[in-house]
Amino acid sequence: MPPVIDVKGLYCRYGATHVLSDITFRVEDGDYVGIVGPNGSGKSTLVRALLGLSSRDEGEIGLFGVPLSEFEDWQQIGYLPQHFNLFTSNFPATVTEVVRLGLLSGKRFPRRISRADTARIDDILEYMGVQDLRRRRIGQLSGGQQQRVLLARAMVNQPRLLILDEPTAALDPETRDRFYSLLAEVNRERNTTILLVTHDSATIGSCASKLLYLDKRLVFYGTFREFCVSSAMTNHFGELAQHQICRLH
Repeated sequence: MPPVIDVKGLYCRYGATHVLSDITFRVEDGDYVGIVGPNGSGKSTLVRALLGLSSRDEGEIGLFGVPLSEFEDWQQIGYLPQHFNLFTSNFPATVTEVVRLGLLSGKRFPRRISRADTARIDDILEYMGVQDLRRRRIGQLSGGQQQRVLLARAMVNQPRLLILDEPTAALDPETRDRFYSLLAEVNRERNTTILLVTHDSATIGSCASKLLYLDKRLVFYGTFREFCVSSAMTNHFGELAQHQICRLH
């Protein structure tokens, strides 16, 4: 089986400045990868490059064994971008309507919702624990509830790969931890491959199967246990800083 994501020698730049340099890694089916690193390290640029939303100067990207330039089966990928909490209290869309958009994007004109689509929407709302909110306006929900609804929209097509760009940035610690637990369940029970961008190196280490540490170049890629003993990370962090993170586990 080809890797879900295969990146070789990726370079991206803004103007004359390289944001990413010589990035090479593979994500296998069923992996849960946490992408971590400081502000300005290129995490969001990497995600956007994988989705074809940012141009690359050099390198190759493959999705499910297909070169990015030839890839068309975007329904296999669910995407939750940054800044999900964009809804005012009067935003005129219900929870069901927001999740339904995840299905309409893959339909040709005329875009109609079938009985099977309705059943799929019901199933994902129940799985996310928001079925009782289905008729509520999205803008009237809490940040954590909105987040679950938008995750339901990203998952309603039953994607094989789920990409999330700092989805917990605006959440309190308790809601954030519940969300991490939900993603771990999605990965384990549905075998959904997950790529999650986060600043939270310590917490994601207890959830993800692999960590990718980025600082304009790929500093480390492997398991959290390997992260804790990595000489590359010790050289990058300084010995005490790295052990402060790993002591939490």
